[in-house]
Amino acid sequence: MKKVSAVMAIFAALLLCGAEEAKNHITGQFELLRAGKNTISNKDGIVTITLFQKLNSGGAREIFHLNQSKPVAIEFGAESKLDTGLDGKAGVDYCVYVDLVYADNSRTYQLIAPFSITAHDWELKTRKFVPRKPIKTVVFYLLYRNRDKGTVQFRNAFVREVPAK
Repeated sequence: MKKVSAVMAIFAALLLCGAEEAKNHITGQFELLRAGKNTISNKDGIVTITLFQKLNSGGAREIFHLNQSKPVAIEFGAESKLDTGLDGKAGVDYCVYVDLVYADNSRTYQLIAPFSITAHDWELKTRKFVPRKPIKTVVFYLLYRNRDKGTVQFRNAFVREVPAK
């Protein structure tokens, strides 16, 4: 019995040593997208967006190159906190949003992971996408826009390559 337990412990240790965390391609060096009186900041790893007027701009973006040689699935997401509930429905105005450029320069737009529109503490939203072509460039957005007012925060943003399963 002890031999079996020892073998299982060694096997588990080998599995853990071989398991690598997938690289997060987000560096946190966001370009802040603002307009009008709205404010956006990126401090201590937290992007804060405060809207004072309804405009189709409010967010942060980071662009990076994957330069895949073959199609590899990606997973992306972030955490967000909303202090006051919103009218309407969840969607592209409060979400993690990704556009892709493939190796042949064709594109996929509007891959989203929408957040809840009721007031909430830190909420994680993720999405997995399996491309049919190698991804050259990822344009990653944290969006909060088209609202009259309110403040949201984002943290722990990520994009990583993952197994397709």
